[in-house]
Amino acid sequence: MPDAADTPPLEDLLAHVGWIRRLSRRLVRDPDLADEVVQQTLLRAAHSGPREPSSLRAWLGALVRNFARAGLRARARREHHEQRASRPERQPSTHEVVERAALQRELVDCVMSLDEPYRTTVLLRYFEGQSSREIAARQGIPAATVRTHLARGLALLRARLDRRHGGDRSAWAWIALPMPAVPLTPWVPILAMNVKTIATVALLGTAGLALLLVSRGAPEPQQPAGLEAPLTRASLDLANDPAVPTQPLQRRQADVSPEAAHPAPATAPIVEETTSRVVVRVVDGLSVPVAGVAVVLAPMKHDDAMPSLLGGRAPAPSSEVERAAPARVRVGTTDASGSFSLDRPAREARLDVDDPRWVAVLTGIVGMQADQRTCTIVVAPAEPLDGIVNDDAGVPVAGAEVSVQPQFHFRARLQGTLESSEDVVVTLRTGADGRFSFARLPLCDGLRLEASAVGHVSFGAALAAADRPFQTITLTRTSQSADVLRGRVVDDGSMPVPGAIVALGLDTTTADERGEFAIPKNGPGRKYHPDAPVEVRALAPGHLPGAFVPPMNGREPVWPEFVTLRLGGAPLALSGRVERADGTAASGVRVWLADTTTFGESPNGMLQLEGWLAGDDQNAWHYATTSADGTFRLEGLLARDYRVCAVDPATLERTELERVTAGRVDVRLRFAADRTVPRIDGVVVDAQGEPVPDVRVVPFATTFLATYAGRNLFSTSVSLEGTVTDADGKFELRGLPWEGVTLNFTGDGVLTRTLPLEYDRARDGDVRTLRVEIERRMLLQVELADPTSADAFALLDADGKELSLAMRMGTTTYFFERPPIRDGRSHVVSGSDRARTIVSFKGDQEVQRRSVQLSATETTILRL
Repeated sequence: MPDAADTPPLEDLLAHVGWIRRLSRRLVRDPDLADEVVQQTLLRAAHSGPREPSSLRAWLGALVRNFARAGLRARARREHHEQRASRPERQPSTHEVVERAALQRELVDCVMSLDEPYRTTVLLRYFEGQSSREIAARQGIPAATVRTHLARGLALLRARLDRRHGGDRSAWAWIALPMPAVPLTPWVPILAMNVKTIATVALLGTAGLALLLVSRGAPEPQQPAGLEAPLTRASLDLANDPAVPTQPLQRRQADVSPEAAHPAPATAPIVEETTSRVVVRVVDGLSVPVAGVAVVLAPMKHDDAMPSLLGGRAPAPSSEVERAAPARVRVGTTDASGSFSLDRPAREARLDVDDPRWVAVLTGIVGMQADQRTCTIVVAPAEPLDGIVNDDAGVPVAGAEVSVQPQFHFRARLQGTLESSEDVVVTLRTGADGRFSFARLPLCDGLRLEASAVGHVSFGAALAAADRPFQTITLTRTSQSADVLRGRVVDDGSMPVPGAIVALGLDTTTADERGEFAIPKNGPGRKYHPDAPVEVRALAPGHLPGAFVPPMNGREPVWPEFVTLRLGGAPLALSGRVERADGTAASGVRVWLADTTTFGESPNGMLQLEGWLAGDDQNAWHYATTSADGTFRLEGLLARDYRVCAVDPATLERTELERVTAGRVDVRLRFAADRTVPRIDGVVVDAQGEPVPDVRVVPFATTFLATYAGRNLFSTSVSLEGTVTDADGKFELRGLPWEGVTLNFTGDGVLTRTLPLEYDRARDGDVRTLRVEIERRMLLQVELADPTSADAFALLDADGKELSLAMRMGTTTYFFERPPIRDGRSHVVSGSDRARTIVSFKGDQEVQRRSVQLSATETTILRL
């Protein structure tokens, strides 16, 4: 019998029944299963309770989610077994069998009518059953070339069958249905047969080939997270039909074997052919597909107004933000499998949902890569969240910034690879009464609620599904802390400057209506520079910055109790002209200052003083573009010398001038003549020397580099369209500058590599030849049998050196040597085919070390 003291009072449970039922029905769309979840939750709650009575609601919410997951998994397993055990209700008629045989004979005819080398390659692969590597060895060509021949041969077969049947694929799609078993005599080499013989004995072989041609239209059954049955991947990814969705990447559940000393060669072919279609999947927080959801596309912009897109509303909406919101176009609606396909856009674009029931937790990014095939949007039921922000004295805080976003490890618990999915951050400000109201937020666990305000210590905490419908946030005033620097900002006439930005090191704050500020002496900006800041600065539009440098006691600054920062007069400017080598005007050229002043960290990145004074608070790299006559003007300058640079984004040509004094109006920048490489011939190969097709080669030039205290913070670049390697891994580029250009090699199945372009006309002549070795990209995820046994892992090469691992989250890529493990699971990360060993860590202590096998064609689940 349970201890009555440990169980919640009956009246408390009854008070939560309605909320439990609503939460259950949001998580489980089947009403019968939802009622079962409610019953299981109440039954469990009647026999046990939370450790802390005050956390009853959160505890009940966890029970609901656990029972919902278990119910979905049990139902999926049951349906899977029922489908396998079921018998077809109807057997094909004699007429249907004859017609199907005729169609299969037609397929053989189409195969035999293919031109070489496609005919022989298809016959060897699908009639003799040889692998790509076996065919390559037999024909003396690279395996990548075989895969390309297969891809193009199948595309030609599909097109010929479509034409024969008037474009009606359903007229020949049933060719892939199974035929009655026919015993075959020992196989005769296929190339020695004539067409009649092939048509007689090859019916069984045509069924497998036909299945590849038509199966792309069948959506892959999706499984809830945690099921034993993995998502499958077809052996070929050749979708080129608007109505045919491709299938998701397989999750290979493979234990790590101590005896596995080396990775096994891939048995499934790598994707052979790029496609112009992208399969869009919409899933919920349990990785269950969501049907009937409209999806909209919007262009990527720096000023995307996500709060307005997702329903966040501030007391006084900004009309400028509303006008900046990108146009949204409906591109499709998910089918029963939670997916649909669309043409991949030429430029990066964002995919979001447009449905009153759902709101995106992770949006999709398409157009990032030429070989992108899938894109996943993660949604949750839409629910409002209201609240108030008070200070530690209970006084409402007006103008506080409140935001909600997924926690860093949110996506690790989801199934599948989410590299093209990006976190949604919803932000608004409190009104005069300190209140905020989000009209539509995701109702799921794994979110984070943050709040900040001038003169207050920032707040951050997990936001669970149970934490609705109201939140009270308390911000501690920095004036209550001794570890803050206080002061006032005034102009050159000693008048207070409200809204001035103040920076101590890289930490920033804003002066209040009296021009006063309080800023922590040891803020988070110390992570970029361990030494204590030795200067506090202030910045306001129309003024040169003000600064105060304290006296030093050894290496430590001695700060007074109160400082006054006096701003200067108007900022300076410089202007001039950019010319081609022949003296003509160079229009459309970007001109910038290479040595700007890093002022501090802002919501838009590292704030550069000169760009901010010039009115550009959105972009860290501020530049001017030359007009038709080649002229430019740069504003927001301090009274010092600068290094001025110019780059032509159409060619990557670059020029610069040293020691240009602010205030000049006669600056002249000129491009040099005859500084381009006539032609670059290159080939991309892997570690085994095999050519790598479909690698995008992009020339780029690094332009702006931000620094602080002698450290590089970030850089920006401009790039050209580039090219893609062919079936033999070859590429060609023309007319690139001699200097300052780097080649970037990227692809779906390879690790990104950058290679500075070096050219010597005397040595290379008119053609520079490159052989670039690139590493195969392996996707992996770590799962722990004991979730508390480790908190990080590393991959080692054959020499025991730790390899860099990358995690892509939409437009952002994180690099790790030791990716974190949370709650027994890591993110899906990409590593190198050079990996031989995995090591898990708890803190700095090694836990275990094992040999590892990774696959180039599927995500490997490493169970430790």
